Amino acid sequence: MKASKLGLAALLLLSTAVLAEGRAALVIGNAAYAYAPRALSAERDVEAVADALGAAGYDVTFGLDLDRREMRAVMDQFAANIDQADEIVIYYSGHAVRMSGRTFLAPTDFNPVGPVSVAMDSAPLAALEAMLASKPGAAVLFLDAAQRDGFTPRSFAEPGLAALTAPKGALVVSAAEPGRAVIRSRWRMSDFAVTVVERFLSEGARTMDVARNVSAPIWATGGVD
Repeated sequence: MKASKLGLAALLLLSTAVLAEGRAALVIGNAAYAYAPRALSAERDVEAVADALGAAGYDVTFGLDLDRREMRAVMDQFAANIDQADEIVIYYSGHAVRMSGRTFLAPTDFNPVGPVSVAMDSAPLAALEAMLASKPGAAVLFLDAAQRDGFTPRSFAEPGLAALTAPKGALVVSAAEPGRAVIRSRWRMSDFAVTVVERFLSEGARTMDVARNVSAPIWATGGVD
């Protein structure tokens, strides 16, 4: 999939394809941040994952370098269009912050100057968890939001992931266990994206078998049928 920054209208148009019955996927990669270091490899990673999902028969909604308005819009549209999907996969690559035990995914224009901005200018992970919960037994979230070089720690929020509990019947696979961070390279795909493409999305792969055998720092919780 060619990388490009899709405008809001294009994102909404693309996401309507998810209405088709079958497999639906949402892939978001935020790399170019205005108030944080670049999320290294995010662009390369989401392109590869989106291509692999498409080859596996998923209708893929794809967004790269989305500001908060675009990110919320594409997530809302995807959520509205998955009622008829048999199974869903969500992949996010970019920065996140944790505050008061909750995780907030960061759009490219995210600027966490205070607790209100964290809560209101982000994309709460809880929104994706609600989508997973709507497809028990058939929903997977791949989360790459634990790059070591991220937003500056604040008294009210820190970079990375809070504790994660997968919704019932869903699987969450993270590039690192909550509270840990990983180093990513500008020059190659992340180890996490390689694992997703080459192991989870390979032909004939059994999702839970792969999840049970991932190596640290990759971490998984929950389960699917």
